[in-house]
Amino acid sequence: MKKLSQYRIATRLKVFFRRIINTCRSPRGKEIFTYLCFVALAFCFWFILSISENRERTIKIPLEITNVPDEAVLLNDVPPYIEARINDRGATILGYNLNSVPPVKINFSQHDNKKDAVIISSNSVIDYLRGQLRPTTTILSYTPDSIRIDYTLDAGKRCPVELNGTFTPSPHHAIGTNIIVSPDSVTIYGKEGILSKINKIATEPFSAENLDENTLLTVKLQHIAGTRIIPDSVTITIPVEEYTSKTFSVPIVVTNLPHGYSAMTFPSHISLSCIIPTSQYAATTATDFLVVTDYRELVQRSGSQAPIEVINAPDYARSITLAQDSVEYIINETASPTQAYRQNVTTTDSL
Repeated sequence: MKKLSQYRIATRLKVFFRRIINTCRSPRGKEIFTYLCFVALAFCFWFILSISENRERTIKIPLEITNVPDEAVLLNDVPPYIEARINDRGATILGYNLNSVPPVKINFSQHDNKKDAVIISSNSVIDYLRGQLRPTTTILSYTPDSIRIDYTLDAGKRCPVELNGTFTPSPHHAIGTNIIVSPDSVTIYGKEGILSKINKIATEPFSAENLDENTLLTVKLQHIAGTRIIPDSVTITIPVEEYTSKTFSVPIVVTNLPHGYSAMTFPSHISLSCIIPTSQYAATTATDFLVVTDYRELVQRSGSQAPIEVINAPDYARSITLAQDSVEYIINETASPTQAYRQNVTTTDSL
C-alpha cells in the first residue's frame, strides 16, 4: 500500500514537470520567460544604482557602560542604545543593516568626576559614534546627545514592601491568611535627603480576580525618582482554599433580660448553616457563633414569636443562615416587683 502511494506521487510530479516544460517550449511560454528575464535585469540595474547613491537612514547602536566599580550603584537607567541619523552610500548603509554596528562602550572610570555622577558630553558621544562607523559616514543627528549616570557608593536603606493591589477568590473559595511576599523588604539606594523620607516601598498597582488555586504573582515595585531599588520586583504567594458547608446547633440567648425575670425559647437551640474554609473546618464550633433575641423588642411586640439574629461569627464564615428567623418564647417573673426592685438596687450598689 505504501509503495503504491509513493508511485502515485511520483507519477503526478512527472506529469506536473512535463506540463511546465511543455509550457516553456510553447510560443506563449517563451514570451513569458523573456519578459521575466528583462524584469530581473531591470531590477539588477536599479539595485546597483540604488546602492551607489547617497542615502539617509536611522540606525540604533547598542550602548554599554564598562568598568563600573562593584561598590557603585547606578541610580538611573542608562539608554540601551544611541539612535543616529546618518548619510552614506547605499552600499555602506546596507552593510550597517546586514551587519549590526559594534556597541559603543563607555568606560565608567574615565568619566567619573567623584561627584556622584558620570556625565558624557555631546562631543564625547559623537567621538564614540565615529569610532564605530566608517570614515565616509556623516552623522546628521543623534539621541541622546549627552548621557548622565547618577550613582551612589552608600550602603543603602532597607525598607519593607507594601502591597498595593487587590485579589479576590472565585465563588466557594477563600483567600488564606498567610500571604507571603518574597522578599518582604528591599534595599533602596539614593541621596540621603531622599532616603530619609522613605520608610516603605509600595508595589505597582495589581489585581488578581477569580482565584481558585494557590497563585504566584511577580509584581514590580513603584519607582521613586532619584533612587534605585534592588530587587525591583517581588513575588507574592497567595494561598487559596476551597469553602465547605457545615451546620451547627447554636443555643438562643435572650439579651437585656431584667432581674426577676427568666425567659425560655422554643426551641432552645437553632440550626445554623454556613460555609467555611476547609482548613478551619475542625476548629470551628458552635461556640464561635452567638444567636440572640432582645427582651426589649419582645415587650414591644404582640404575639408569641421572637425574632432571632446572629450577632457574632468568625470573620471567615460566609453565607450564614438560620433554620428559621423567629422562635416562640415564654417570659416568667421569678420575683415580685418589690423583690425585683430590691435586687436591681442591690446590684446597682454593688457596681
